[in-house]
Amino acid sequence: WFRTPCYDGAGMLLNEQEDYYSDPLAYYTACIQRLKDKGAVFKTWHDILDGNCGQAKYEVLLQYDMDGGPRSMERIFSILESMNVRASIMIHRECHDWYAYAVEDLNLEYLQKAEKSGWAIGYHNNSIGNAQRIERAGDYGDAVLNEARERFREDVLLLRKWFNIRTFTHHGGNALNKLTPVPQDLDIVCTDRLNQPLWKTIRSSFSDGGFMVRP
Repeated sequence: WFRTPCYDGAGMLLNEQEDYYSDPLAYYTACIQRLKDKGAVFKTWHDILDGNCGQAKYEVLLQYDMDGGPRSMERIFSILESMNVRASIMIHRECHDWYAYAVEDLNLEYLQKAEKSGWAIGYHNNSIGNAQRIERAGDYGDAVLNEARERFREDVLLLRKWFNIRTFTHHGGNALNKLTPVPQDLDIVCTDRLNQPLWKTIRSSFSDGGFMVRP
């Protein structure tokens, strides 16, 4: 997330390194390059699911929960593609209120190009948030959960028109989307840390969630 128009990457910039403030994207790119210089191999969630890991000294999985930043993600993809780095992108099918878009209204070409280049595209589950909206915020009753289940199903099936959706993460924000009853017939894997068997293969993790970027 880098400073672009409101709700497309705007947020606090907190870092102890002076270079970060002069050009956040260049600073981020330099960090990725340092990993490459150490011989790191970049993997995706599809690699993990297919057992294509554990072969290099350093293996790094980059995951981007795109949320409200589709234009920011396009910038990042362009740079990482030029560096021959692959990653995983988790996208909403649709979102409302604070930042609003439907995936079919986005520039899907760069996301499809990413997938063809070996990136993994997954679903960023915001089904409870979309079911609650502002009017039912905080409501986790049966009506909301049943609607969320159907939204989850519809979201994944629609996204699969464009992408090979095999994985999902739960969006945080203002709703506990992890409470969504996931339809079992979709054959889709949660890659959040609550999936403990999957995370046994991962030694450590780091998140800059909340825009708190640290060196």
